[in-house]
Amino acid sequence: MSSQAVALKVSSTCANAGTEPTDKTIGRYLAGFMANMADPGKTNWVETKSAAGTSASGEAVWICDFVLRHEDGDDRWGWGVRFEVRQSDGLVLAKSFQCTGAG
Repeated sequence: MSSQAVALKVSSTCANAGTEPTDKTIGRYLAGFMANMADPGKTNWVETKSAAGTSASGEAVWICDFVLRHEDGDDRWGWGVRFEVRQSDGLVLAKSFQCTGAG
């Protein structure tokens, strides 16, 4: 949550991402999809995973995926983010954010 203010322009994968045209940050992007998960009677869940990797600058990192999942009959989607966490100190690398999604 401390990375909620990261601008969507951090990555081309986040261009036009979000549920509203005014969404400009990672936080607003995720909040819009979380709000859609509030409807009762639907199946929703959060999917997370991480794996060891190496950043573009050669640092040891955890590559993390955070995906909001929704399923209601034929209405199925998963939107989220991928980002890196430096292993040496646990710092989230703000410039590593990418937006992920599938219908």
